[in-house]
Amino acid sequence: MWPWKPLAFFRTRTLAACAAYAALYVIFSVFCIPLMPLEVLTGFCFGVPFGICLDVIGRLSGACLAFLISRTFLQPGMDFSCMLPGGNAVLRGIGKAVDEQGFRLLLLFNMAHIPAAIKNYGLGMVPEVPLLSFLAATFVVEVPQATIWASIGSAVAVEFDDAGLSAKDVTAMKQALASSSARASWQLKFGIISVGITCLCLIILIIQRKVLAELEKVANPAINPNEADPLLPNRQGGALETNEHAAAGNS
Repeated sequence: MWPWKPLAFFRTRTLAACAAYAALYVIFSVFCIPLMPLEVLTGFCFGVPFGICLDVIGRLSGACLAFLISRTFLQPGMDFSCMLPGGNAVLRGIGKAVDEQGFRLLLLFNMAHIPAAIKNYGLGMVPEVPLLSFLAATFVVEVPQATIWASIGSAVAVEFDDAGLSAKDVTAMKQALASSSARASWQLKFGIISVGITCLCLIILIIQRKVLAELEKVANPAINPNEADPLLPNRQGGALETNEHAAAGNS
């Protein structure tokens, strides 16, 4: 029966149902559970446009909490080599790319086919990413996505209700939601996938140069001559004194 049975409660659209659904969105975001099923369910349970608003609120709340958890507990000074190949050098490279590209790069991150958990927690580990800019980029990208999937879910709900089916009929609800994926035309699916892959390729091209430069610094650190030979200043001073004495003797 789970997770289908709670859908009847969500379809009541009461304040408690809305709060519970938003909390469910936050839980999914924090615990790295894919959000795609919720996006369709939002339209099925709450309709349009209310479902779009609820979807955006839930998504932003979950993204904000995950970002703050990452920013609070995964400090920039920590060693991330165990979680990320290249560790801090990669994060520094991404940070420099964010400094250079600004808000545009954050938009690309949100449109790319990257799991939401990686975006939320990963960007939280980059000090150069401001929270407000992160949320603004998430909002800009989330609104059209929420509109598409909520509209599909809402259309399924209209047919479900017109057929006189009950929300307590778990089998009928499963069949109705299973048909929601068929409602998205191949053109829409192809367009979404194409945009996501294109954005991912652009991100790789943008940050590659910065990350490689930081990795090169780690592999070949610059050596301060004084650090390489601590006696070098003394030797240079002694040589200078010798030259002065020689010049004085010749005069």
